Amino acid sequence: MTRMQSPSLRAALGQALIRLGARIAGHPAPGLEAAAPDVARDDTRGQDELISTVSHELRVPLAAIRGALSVMRGGSAGATPPDIAAMLDMAERNADRMLELVDDLLDAGQVAAGGLLIRPRPVDLNGLLGDMVETARVIAAPKGVTIGMAADTAPVPVSGDPRRLAQAITNLLSNAVKFSEPGGTVTVSLEAAGGTATVTVADHGPGIPAELQPRIFDRFWTRDAGDGRNASGTGLGLGIARAIVEAHSGRMGFTSAPGDTRFRIELPLSPSPAERGTAPNPETVAGTARQEPGTAPRRILCVDDDPDIRELIEIGLSAAGEFELKLCGSGREALTAVGDFAPDLVLLDVVMPDMDGPELMQALGRHPNARGCKTIFLTAAARSGDLQRLEGLGADAIITKPFDPLTIAGRIRAAIGAA
Repeated sequence: MTRMQSPSLRAALGQALIRLGARIAGHPAPGLEAAAPDVARDDTRGQDELISTVSHELRVPLAAIRGALSVMRGGSAGATPPDIAAMLDMAERNADRMLELVDDLLDAGQVAAGGLLIRPRPVDLNGLLGDMVETARVIAAPKGVTIGMAADTAPVPVSGDPRRLAQAITNLLSNAVKFSEPGGTVTVSLEAAGGTATVTVADHGPGIPAELQPRIFDRFWTRDAGDGRNASGTGLGLGIARAIVEAHSGRMGFTSAPGDTRFRIELPLSPSPAERGTAPNPETVAGTARQEPGTAPRRILCVDDDPDIRELIEIGLSAAGEFELKLCGSGREALTAVGDFAPDLVLLDVVMPDMDGPELMQALGRHPNARGCKTIFLTAAARSGDLQRLEGLGADAIITKPFDPLTIAGRIRAAIGAA
């Protein structure tokens, strides 16, 4: 059997996985509270270590796969024949899908434990929504679905985590496309009034039957695609999207009837920079500026025990043409290298066998050739607790795997503050 046909079996598996996710995130599953405290703690600790290992082991190879595909698609490896380009498209889509599955499972555990990580900063919701609509149009095109956006060009300021908000919006857009008829239309609108920004995503598909609407945000539950087939996906996305919105002090709801389903995200508006009397954050304006011609290349030390990751970083920085790069496969090798290589910035893998990233960062901080240099952690960690711990260690930035190697140069410029 290639697919799970029984709804009761899907529900049972879903509940089991959510119980596991809650325990992974540091909270005992329902029914575990009565167990002996030491047993519960040992169980939670073991699950925590398990998910950390599994996350790392899945995300690291995905980083290499997606990075290599990005380089090939970007033309750095030369011209790509059309038939090979089609295969690259297929590989990239499925690598992205695998990453989404891993992230959804991790997010579901965090939501169940109340630990979803949000990094708020000023966001132009209008600009973010426009970017997400453009991305969704690429997905909608093969189905012949048109996505129209009704909004003016004025900024709509909110305080939020742009990555998480994009995740919630993307979920609504992808669902609207999924449940639209071929050749159908999805309508997106943004309104700002009464201190609230409201994003509405409407499709004209079969709608959600009234008896199923109370379950629409249940985890591991998917509705019928409208043609008798069970819709693809984990059944996690809407629940995670609502949790993201609520973590931003917002609300998410929907109305549905045959031919008209509308999902709404409501977020509190925040004052614009002009209203606050402050200038825009200079880092967002000039933080990725390139070096002036004629200046000495920035020295970058990359330490990662995975040779594929090192190769991808080398490709990405070579394309930028403005860095001198030193690659090391271990902490000990890095400490030897800084004897005659004084880095401006260190790209540092967090999990390595001989010496982990935080330990190596401390050791480099004591070395005269590396003292005061900038540090960017490279990590496959995706849980809020792991990222919060890393943020507290003093690195200048954190890059999660997988990543696009062609964006590494911009992250380095921002961390160094190149003018």
